[in-house]
Amino acid sequence: MILNYTLQDALYTVAVIPVFAIFLLTPGYCLGMAIDLLLFRSRSIEEKLLLSIPFSVVISTVMANLIGRYVSANALLVLFCFSAVGAILHLTYTWWRKRKPDFCKLHITTKITIALASIWVIVVVLSLADIQLGGRLYINTALWDHAVRVAFLRSALRSGPPPKNPFSYLGSAPVARYYYYWYVLCSYPARLTGIDARCVLFGSSVWAGFSVAALIPLYLKYFVEAKENLRRKSVIGVALLSVTGLDILPTIYEFFRAKMITADVEWWDPVQITSWTDALLWVPHHVASLVACFIGFLALWSIRRIEGKEPSTTSSRLWAGVFAALAFAAAAGLSVYVTFTFAIFLCCWSLRLLGKRRFSDFLLYLSTGLLTIVISIPYLHDLLSSGAVGGATGAGSGKFERFGLRDLPGFLSTPYFLKIRGFVHPWLLFPFGLLAVYILEFGLFAIVGWMRLRIDIRNRFMRSESETASWYLVAISMFVITFLRSSVISNNDLAFRSAMITQFILLLWAAEYLDSWSFSSSGYKLDRLGIKDAVLICTLILGFVGTLYGLAILRFYSVLDDHCMIAYPADWLPAPPKVGIDLFDTRHAYQELDKVVPAGSIVQYNPMSADYLPLLMYTKFQLVDAFPDCGTEFGGDVAKCAPVQTAIADLFNKPGNYDIHQLCTQLSIDALIARESDPAWRDQNSWVWSYKPIIENSYIRMFRCK
Repeated sequence: MILNYTLQDALYTVAVIPVFAIFLLTPGYCLGMAIDLLLFRSRSIEEKLLLSIPFSVVISTVMANLIGRYVSANALLVLFCFSAVGAILHLTYTWWRKRKPDFCKLHITTKITIALASIWVIVVVLSLADIQLGGRLYINTALWDHAVRVAFLRSALRSGPPPKNPFSYLGSAPVARYYYYWYVLCSYPARLTGIDARCVLFGSSVWAGFSVAALIPLYLKYFVEAKENLRRKSVIGVALLSVTGLDILPTIYEFFRAKMITADVEWWDPVQITSWTDALLWVPHHVASLVACFIGFLALWSIRRIEGKEPSTTSSRLWAGVFAALAFAAAAGLSVYVTFTFAIFLCCWSLRLLGKRRFSDFLLYLSTGLLTIVISIPYLHDLLSSGAVGGATGAGSGKFERFGLRDLPGFLSTPYFLKIRGFVHPWLLFPFGLLAVYILEFGLFAIVGWMRLRIDIRNRFMRSESETASWYLVAISMFVITFLRSSVISNNDLAFRSAMITQFILLLWAAEYLDSWSFSSSGYKLDRLGIKDAVLICTLILGFVGTLYGLAILRFYSVLDDHCMIAYPADWLPAPPKVGIDLFDTRHAYQELDKVVPAGSIVQYNPMSADYLPLLMYTKFQLVDAFPDCGTEFGGDVAKCAPVQTAIADLFNKPGNYDIHQLCTQLSIDALIARESDPAWRDQNSWVWSYKPIIENSYIRMFRCK
């Protein structure tokens, strides 16, 4: 066993990254060769590899989650491995047959792309691995989301698809009501390698980045129909994934105004438009859903447009429709939020086709939509299972969305200089605040979008079909993030994730614009930069600086908190100045617990404390009650929770020497976890001190109670 946790996380994450190719590269290659989607067979090796990644996101997600319901995990693993062997053999044969004397010489853009991919791997590993400094351990702020994601991945390892709710066991573990497809897919590399779910989830962020990067040249070629400098534009587009908006400016403002340092550079805006790096580190499943939606749409889009050909044979239309249906069904299980907004676009675009009397295309879209619903029936059954309540997915009896104007940051809702003069009419100021938010959130991309809008309005009668479709995507996405909101959780995740659709289109436009701006024959000169040029350069630099700061604060926020350098300490971490020590003790204790408690056991900590996230991150076990309401928002019946939660809360939070064996027998608990922050810990007469623990340190005590 590797003793240093940083080295352990880094090595295991790096080790699992190439294993993901078995699931997120080779299945798509085999699919492309089998059905010749997007004329796959006639493409170059490089283009086949690009197409294989988003194809694999679709086909592997469907196989793992839908076929995996009826086929054993081992059988599917064999199938995935056979696809890998077949793809490698075919690639080797193709390369050998077409090799040239200078086959080792790579194009400069290929070298840059490989370098960017390598940098991305390093960024993910250094960002997400725990940092151990002596006896202290520091975790990334993405713990806030990863604790939940890792728990679902481990549940998928235990039960297969559909996974059980890992946060609730009220007599039994209910089926999860959640967009769980990514975690089921990730469970297969974890099962194949035996690497811990945390490191597998970290590795999945790398491949989510590869998938959206692969989508950029595909859309530039097949959708935007860029004819010149495609390689260069693609590299620019991939590099622009490292550029966010002007988030660094309000972050600096909030620091000087309130001496506030937030744990994420995006948190200045209550309805954040997340940078690509932030989204990939926090929520790779939402990015994967975006990729599935866009590659599904590209399959339908390209029926009439592949290099000017008319491949509208019955078989090509059939395969395009089937693949698109699989893609949209996969996307729904990866992220209902992204898919919801993309579905609105598909409905609007289908109606446009109908209005233009393109009946065959309309019927293709209609049949694809119906097939998507049929394929999604097992997943929809899980979401609408009995006892459903509104929760993190929007599933169940709670309404998924509602109309509501986007929330604005406090300093933009009513500017201070107007407030002190008694002018407090935010409705009148809302349009100006909204415009300011979007300029700050999109930065460089807002400028590119504005310039593109002016050009397209001026040339509206010459607008291409792809430009029209792009504006449909942007308009619908912007409508959703401005006027709709999630109604089942406090965070407006519908707006958070739907914004990625606009971000992707703006990124394509920015890649084209920056290529023409930087490499045109009349190019710019530093001694004669105009105002527009200066603004573009400034927003580009600030966007990159914002990304760097975002990565730094995610990585070192817990360190700053431990050294009491945060004005408002994070209540979801142990209290300073023992953050690092307590996190180290927590991870070490759970590592020891894995050795003495059977894998199928049920453990329980205090669900009513705010700092339970590290416990979720490191536990490999099912919980009875992970957090308030017994985690039933992810599956189960909240009505059964109250008496169970009361009994558990009393055990940890009220004085008295409880009979833990009786309670554990009633609730099927195998082990109890008490921590220094629990009131029962501070009562020397409580059960925490009257029973002998199986594992203990200065912060945590673990008890076998059955």
